[in-house]
Amino acid sequence: MPDNAKPAAPTPVHALKSSAVVHKAIQVALGAPLPAKLATPVQAAAAGAAPGGEAAARTHEAPGRAAKTVDVIAKADLPAARAATHAAAAKASAGNADKAIKALETGDPDSNPAAGDGDALQAGLRVDRVAESVTPAGLELSPLSSPTITVRDEEKGPDLAAAAAAPDSVSVAEDGSVSFDPRVNDTGTQGGVLTVTTVGGQPISVGNPLVLPQGTLSLNPDGTLSFKPAPDFHGQITVPYTVVDDQGQTIGSTITITVTPVNDPPVPGTQPGDDGTPVTDPNVDPDTGHYSARTPEDTPVAGQVKATDVDGDTLSFRLDDAPTHGSVVVKPDGTWTYTPGADYNGHDSFTVIVDDGHGGTAIATVDITVDPVNDPPQVGPDPDPSYDPATGHYAERTPEDTPVSGQVKGSDKDGDALTFRLDDAPTHGSVVVHADGTWTYTPGPDYNGGDSFTVIVDDGHGGTAIATVDITVDPVN
Repeated sequence: MPDNAKPAAPTPVHALKSSAVVHKAIQVALGAPLPAKLATPVQAAAAGAAPGGEAAARTHEAPGRAAKTVDVIAKADLPAARAATHAAAAKASAGNADKAIKALETGDPDSNPAAGDGDALQAGLRVDRVAESVTPAGLELSPLSSPTITVRDEEKGPDLAAAAAAPDSVSVAEDGSVSFDPRVNDTGTQGGVLTVTTVGGQPISVGNPLVLPQGTLSLNPDGTLSFKPAPDFHGQITVPYTVVDDQGQTIGSTITITVTPVNDPPVPGTQPGDDGTPVTDPNVDPDTGHYSARTPEDTPVAGQVKATDVDGDTLSFRLDDAPTHGSVVVKPDGTWTYTPGADYNGHDSFTVIVDDGHGGTAIATVDITVDPVNDPPQVGPDPDPSYDPATGHYAERTPEDTPVSGQVKGSDKDGDALTFRLDDAPTHGSVVVHADGTWTYTPGPDYNGGDSFTVIVDDGHGGTAIATVDITVDPVN
């Protein structure tokens, strides 16, 4: 009970009864940590002289609560003499229930300290009034029928229950947050309102949080606290706190916060920097967060998906969604090789799963740009009886001294417009090649035998092909 506490009811204390009373005043205070305030002395007129005696009090206390005499007995006129045997008999007669306050000796100065031999009373309480008696030799001790000692609050204040604070324990998951009220298990004086004033030894108020390396503690408008752990922190911290009640009494205790670990998923597109801190992979497009790669049409391209894991888990990689316009091989270390489909150009993509082996996964997207490459024209793909697919040559026959005509044909995968022109002229005649691929061959006079010429097929974008035309000149008689 605090210094200014007041008991719910007076403590009943009985004095000793005696037929012989002397003129005196006795005053007793019980167990006060503050300087005791003396109550008004009780005066009793003596009917006549009597032996000295033992002033004693009997208390009727609840279990576990006992009285202690600690203060002053003031006395006036006392009998001239008292035998020591009388005092001893009185003490013996009192028994365990009687607490001897003071042996009243002839010649003792006034306000002599009491010889306290009782047990401690609760702090802040004192005896306000005591009825006193002297026990002559051989007189039996007996309690008075009504209480003659009352106990009161020294300061005469209101009833006040003790203020006390108890430790708090809070749990929160990593990267989460928690609100709690440390005052729930604390008690203000007389149940008064408590206000959190400091945390971690620092003043705290709404809008002025306490930032710790492990997280941030904030005071909410309703008086509760909120804690948000620092990113990826897990472990336990203990911080002191204080509260003040509406009586101005400050009490304190501690808050222990346990941040339970949570598996963090991998972060694709990152790699350890020079100091170990994750940095963005330079092959990642900062706008999309995707990996990006380019390759010419019909040309494979290779790369690697990278990732970091704040928990330090070993990561593995595997293909998730395959590309639409090509094929890809993804290895467990994240390296991959993409091969575009034949003659395809444009956009393609695939995704890779990054797995930390503890249930944490993430998806990395790889965007592929296949740049177009000019495809050369093809000679003679259309059905043409003069074209021999086995040799890839055109073949024509003509009698001696007789011109012959034909057409070289071609196609282009890119849809380019084709033009034709003479490449190598014939040896035994002449030829005219037109831009559309038509030609006219005239054999030399009287020549018969084999001859040939070649034609360039041009797509206008650097792609060319060579068409060979074989001529057979038949002899004429």
